[in-house]
Amino acid sequence: MIILTETARIIILIYLFAALLPGFFILRYIYSKDSIEKEDPRLLGSLLLQGVYAALCSIVLEMIGEYILDLSLSKDSPAYVLVLAFLVVAVVEEGTKFFFLKKKTWNLPDFNYTFDAIVYAVFVSMGFAMRNCLPSQKHDIFPIRAEVPVRTPSSRWPRWASKQRWRVK
Repeated sequence: MIILTETARIIILIYLFAALLPGFFILRYIYSKDSIEKEDPRLLGSLLLQGVYAALCSIVLEMIGEYILDLSLSKDSPAYVLVLAFLVVAVVEEGTKFFFLKKKTWNLPDFNYTFDAIVYAVFVSMGFAMRNCLPSQKHDIFPIRAEVPVRTPSSRWPRWASKQRWRVK
């Protein structure tokens, strides 16, 4: 069991706050852009939870997919990395988000405008991304990652990266 001092607890809370804050700003921004008909906050909170459930399901499904992939390809091969990234991780993560989004919102009477789909999808995706910011194991304290801005469609390629000339010699 890990015993933390008060200072360590405060530092961890600051990291958690810093990791989750961009996600809440994105949620607030998208919610404020819905000018025709505001969605029910209880529904939006439920969609955030659906994103968390999608993240938890994708952890299990990715472990199963990686186990199957380990039986068929060598971990050292480039094909393994490509199949893992594009067929296992990408399909599982996007598929679970889509499953939970469609299950929760498809037949709602409130789903009556096109922008509702954007709001719903952003809330499920942010729930997924915010769950990924949190520690994933019992003893995993400091891998709190601020990846919410990286995992959302609103993020942009850094300006310095577009000016670089990447050459392989």
